[in-house]
Amino acid sequence: MDREVNQTGIHENNKPLKLKFLAPSEISVIDEALSAVGDSGEVRLIVEGGCLRFVVTQKSFVMPGRKND
Repeated sequence: MDREVNQTGIHENNKPLKLKFLAPSEISVIDEALSAVGDSGEVRLIVEGGCLRFVVTQKSFVMPGRKND
């Protein structure tokens, strides 16, 4: 996946993608949230009034001595 976010928008294979809901800055925030949860966790997007209002992250940990099924 060759995607790039810059000030003019998101590009995939040097072609601009037309976004219907998110702004490029919001995509960067979501990408950071996904990086923050790492191998296990959740990223929830909260929409109010037709706009993205919150990005909620929840990181999960395997308890020591337990197998991750």
